[in-house]
Amino acid sequence: TPEFYKEAFLVAKISRKDGKIEELLHHFPESYQQYRFVPFHIFFDFHIGSSGKQWMTFEVDPTIYVFDASSNLVSSFGEPGVNMRTKYPETRTLEVAFETDLFLESRFKDGFYKDVFVDEEADIVFCTYRTGGTEQVTGEELKNPLRLQIYQGEQLISDTAVPERFRLIGKVSERKYIADGYFDEMGEQQGFYVLSI
Repeated sequence: TPEFYKEAFLVAKISRKDGKIEELLHHFPESYQQYRFVPFHIFFDFHIGSSGKQWMTFEVDPTIYVFDASSNLVSSFGEPGVNMRTKYPETRTLEVAFETDLFLESRFKDGFYKDVFVDEEADIVFCTYRTGGTEQVTGEELKNPLRLQIYQGEQLISDTAVPERFRLIGKVSERKYIADGYFDEMGEQQGFYVLSI
């Protein structure tokens, strides 16, 4: 419900000393208020930089939210993805959220934002999203096309298709990044991608 999106906390700050919760942080953004309940797209991702700044993305929202080390919102930016299917199925009951077939169908058919990775030093932000699959009702998330947005100084500089399991995990050198996701089950090979920008 809209109340859930307003009231639910998403992140807990944990004490390093005793492992207890020190503070509850962040709610869903205003963009979720337009939906009654979209249980298959309540996921979010975040990146914490060396300065303590935090970047957050949410599945139904193209906006990337930036918080300072004290968790105050300091900026937001983002552009909608290319040809995304964003007519999300809304539900009226919580029970629907536990129906596996509907969840899998939604992960295949719907467009949604996924992972965020930040090179704080170079002021570059990467965000992946799935565009939404075809009209067919069965499939798996990996067959839902994946794209990568690249922002420099909070301005979109690239939006391009990437392999189905692509996920940035680190910086190799100046403007060169490593991504997980190369997996060839039939050839029994696994590896990484290197992205140069």
